Amino acid sequence: VFYMGAFQVGLPLLLRAVHGATPQQLALVNGVHMVGVVLCTLALLRIGDVERHGRALVLALLVGAVALTGMGLAGSFVTLLAWNFLWGVAGGVALSMSRTVIQELAPPAQRARVMSVFAFAFLGSGPLGALLSGALVERVGVHLALVLPAVAMAACTVLVALRTALWRGPVAAPAA
Repeated sequence: VFYMGAFQVGLPLLLRAVHGATPQQLALVNGVHMVGVVLCTLALLRIGDVERHGRALVLALLVGAVALTGMGLAGSFVTLLAWNFLWGVAGGVALSMSRTVIQELAPPAQRARVMSVFAFAFLGSGPLGALLSGALVERVGVHLALVLPAVAMAACTVLVALRTALWRGPVAAPAA
């Protein structure tokens, strides 16, 4: 909800309102983000297994929150691109690790169902996040409409990390 809305609505509105961005610049922003995701994914493939999936997920989500805040406060388009690239890199880790955690924790007989619910929740949060982001832009402006979801995501991430075993150790497969 927090990241999808910021990416789909908040960021394009910020680009237009603050940076006077053209459609080509919006395309560049989207491309830079995806380059970050792809390069990170390729690096993860090269590195191999990540020992602490949950810890990597938590750190990636927190780095993503910092990057989104940086984009909301960026004074120049180039600075925004740099923060956006970092957000893409963090997203590459978060996307990979979230699926890894889900697949390792789901009972083998239920794994496909659990992944389908996860995918539905992930993609289904986009429209809700877009509505939230649009309302935030209207109420608090384009800068805070990126900063507030980042703060909310960081708070949720820290809360989950403190209240679950996600941070404390490697994810173990469930006993059969």
